[in-house]
Amino acid sequence: MQLTEIVYYPVKSMRGLNAEAADIRHAGMPHDREWLVATPDGMFLTARKLPHMLLWQAEPHSDGLTLTAPDGSRFKVPQMGWNQVRQVPHGGAVHPV
Repeated sequence: MQLTEIVYYPVKSMRGLNAEAADIRHAGMPHDREWLVATPDGMFLTARKLPHMLLWQAEPHSDGLTLTAPDGSRFKVPQMGWNQVRQVPHGGAVHPV
């Protein structure tokens, strides 16, 4: 068996990022699906219901995330505690998992 690609997904249902190496831990790869998008009333959103989510890119940083929309506009989401929510454009919110 040969490993040919390592991809992780910082936000569930958004585009993945390639990694040259990965530190695999008991809970998985760091930054993989650490965040998700939800409506203001707490309903989780995924690409199954909103396929255009796959066009968004999320880049994790030590102080949070940068989300890039399909049109190239960028939104910064600061790191928060697990129970905090950050509102983002288009009627959703990003939650750390």
